[in-house]
Order: sequence, then C-alpha cells, then structure tokens
Amino acid sequence: MGIVSAFVLMLTLLPAIRLLLDRRAEREGRLHAESFVVGSTARALPRIAARTAVLAERLPVVTLVVALALGGLGAFGLTQLKTTFSFVDFLPQDSPAVRAFKTVEEQFAGGFGEATNVLIKGDVATPQAYQAMQEAWNLLGETPDVTSFGGFAAAESPLSVVANLARSGNKKFLQAAGAAGLGSDLTVGPDADIAGIFNAAVIAAPEEMGRVLHKDADGSYTAAQFVIQTGAGEERAAALAANLRRDFTPVTDAGLTAIPTSTSIISAVIVNKLSSSQLRSLFVAIFVAMLLLIVNFWFETRRPFLGVITIAPVALVVLWTFGMMALFGISFNPVTATLSAMAIGIGVPFTIHVTHRFEEDRARYEDQEEAIRSTARHTGAALAGSAFTTMAGFGILMTSSLKPMQQMGEVTVFALGAALVASVLVLPSMLALWDTWHRKRSSTTFDRERLRARGYIEQ
Repeated sequence: MGIVSAFVLMLTLLPAIRLLLDRRAEREGRLHAESFVVGSTARALPRIAARTAVLAERLPVVTLVVALALGGLGAFGLTQLKTTFSFVDFLPQDSPAVRAFKTVEEQFAGGFGEATNVLIKGDVATPQAYQAMQEAWNLLGETPDVTSFGGFAAAESPLSVVANLARSGNKKFLQAAGAAGLGSDLTVGPDADIAGIFNAAVIAAPEEMGRVLHKDADGSYTAAQFVIQTGAGEERAAALAANLRRDFTPVTDAGLTAIPTSTSIISAVIVNKLSSSQLRSLFVAIFVAMLLLIVNFWFETRRPFLGVITIAPVALVVLWTFGMMALFGISFNPVTATLSAMAIGIGVPFTIHVTHRFEEDRARYEDQEEAIRSTARHTGAALAGSAFTTMAGFGILMTSSLKPMQQMGEVTVFALGAALVASVLVLPSMLALWDTWHRKRSSTTFDRERLRARGYIEQ
C-alpha cells in the first residue's frame, strides 16, 4: 500500500507542486533552468558517477570476474549462516534483567524450571503402550539436557504417578492396581488391565493424573503426556527434540504418536520453516522478476536477453548480502529473513533504470563509451542520491538498543550499498559486453525507429 501511495504521489502531487513553484519563480525571474539540467558538469555527483564508467569501458571482464567471485563467497556464506531466534533479542541488551536472564540460561542449564512436554496420542491403556512408555522413561535418564536423579529422568507422567502411589503405600491403590495386573516391581504382564490401573490412580490422585492423562467421554484413555525437566535452552532446543523423538521410538513402534513440544522447540521449528521458505521465496521472486523483464524487453526492443542481464546483478546482491551477514555474524532470523528480500525490492528498480537509460543512450550515441558515460552520469547519479539518503535513514536503526533493529539497519544499509554497486559498476560492464557482442552480429544494437515510436528517444 505504501509503494502504491508513493507511486501515485510521485506522478500527481509532486509534479503539480514543482510546476506551481517553477511558474512563480519564472515570473519573478528567479528560475535558472540551466542549474536543473541532470548530469550538469557543474555538479559533483554526476561527475563522480560518470567516472565509474571507466570499469565498463576498460575492464568489463575483470569487473564481472570480481563480482562473480564475491557472489561465490556469498553463496558459501549462505551455507554458514546460523538460524536463531530468542525473545531476549527483542529486549534492551543493556538491561540488567536481560543480562541476568542470559547468565542463568547459559551457566545454569537453562534455569527458570524449563520443562519439555511429550504428548502421546492413541490408546495408551494397553499393556504394549504401558511397557513402551516405561522403556522410553528409562531411556530418558541418559539423554543430554534432561534432568535426571539416580539414572531416572525427572519427568511427570502417568507412570510416575503410579510409581509414587505405590511407593507411598496407598493400600486402596495397591489393592486395586494389583488386582488389575500391576506387579510389585511396577511392571505389567501382557494380560494386565491398564485401564483398571489408571482408574485406581485417578481415584487416589485425581489432580496429578489429570495433568498427565486424558480420558474421553466414553471412558477410554486416548492421550498421555510426559512433563520432563530439561535444560536445553533456546540454542539446543532442536537437538533436544530430536533426542526425545529417538527415546520415544518404542512408543511409536507400539502404534502411538509421540510429539515433543515446548516454547523453545516451537520457536526452533518456526525459525527453521521460516528460513527454508524464505530462501525458496527469494529465488522464486528473482525467477519471476526475470520472466517479467524478459517479456518486457522483448515487447520494447525485441531483446529478451536484456531481462536476464538486468536481473543477474540482483541475484549477486542477494548473495553479497548473505555473505556480509555470515562475515559479521548476523544470524538468519525472522527479522533478517524478511530483510534479505529487500535486496530484490531495491535492486530490481535500480537495474531497470540503468538498463532503460542505456537503451536510450545507445540508440542516441554511435560510440559505446559515450553511451555508457551518459548512463552513468544521468541514472547513476540519481541512483546514488537515492541510495545514500535511504541508507542514512535506515542507518539510524543501528544505534538502537534492540538487537533486531540493529541488524535491520546493518543489513538494509549493506543491501542498499550492494544494489548501488551492482547497478552502477557491474550492470554497465554486462551491458557493454552484450552490446559489443550484438555489434559484431549487426550494425545496431537497438532499433532506433522502434524506440522513437515508443517515445524512448526524441523524434
């Protein structure tokens, strides 16, 4: 919505205001039209931008080799990016409370009574299910990041409630559970009435069993849960989930489902899904943009390959941005995942402006170098001004005390800078090589009459 609004304002309100002000200045004799000529040699930025054309004029191949090499490093950096997420990042990093939280989490095995739940779904009131849960409970005692005492995991479950009732010597429970098939060693036989054991436990400890066992309206037990004391924290949550799934393999082999979950595990799943989907979306967006540009340039100039050339620097910008993130230790998280898409949103308009200007200048000038310099002087200078002002605006975010805002500023500033470099240095070199190849095959690169008919160059 913001982009659409800006587009409408730039086409209506801004020209109207500019026209009214210029008319007034003209009547009063204060309008010096020559000072507004874009690319005027008296202005510093166009002069500097024009000098960058020397790379496309003299060293186009070297420029492309360097750009591709940096792109390769960026691709390698992409494979090294860490995917992380922590709610602490959204709090002021200089806060004493945040520092205390990090100390407890890093030095005291998570701290704050971390608990991880394993939800078991299915008919849990069978001897096979009971034995499978007992086997899983035994395996938990040796699992990393699971709190254990004497080789047994600190976990609340239907089995732990039954064990506590048996150890407490509750006579009514022992009598009912024993009649249902519970042995003195808390094991059950293949003919045991597990529902009877659970019924006895519910009567003896209704509150405790209500936390770990679910009973349907028809009286069948269809779900249970293990509430396990853990200390994985946010960094090792994904590894803990994998270990718990392995420990509960006997349960799944018995025909039940076992799903580990916690706040940290859910966060890890969200971040992993986000990173994979965002990367896929980025490259799909680049591909779709390339198709649109191919169609556009075929319609305009019958040069569809210009669409590939125009989008190629944008792909490099994305890779450069990922490489910078890896170099400076910026992780892939919900904030930076969305910011990497800005490389496309910023880069595509930049490269389109340069390519269109080169079309006009190449049709206007016989000499390729003169066309490249004109493109750099006019469009390159305008893009530089736009990029620098936008970088200054987003750069303020780097002073924020919130880590995601700092990273947002850093990544955006770099993406803007990379888009500018790709547009005014890399793309002109590609256009120069493409133009040279076309000139070897025909006398002209663009059909002047076609461009003139479409209003791209003067009559």
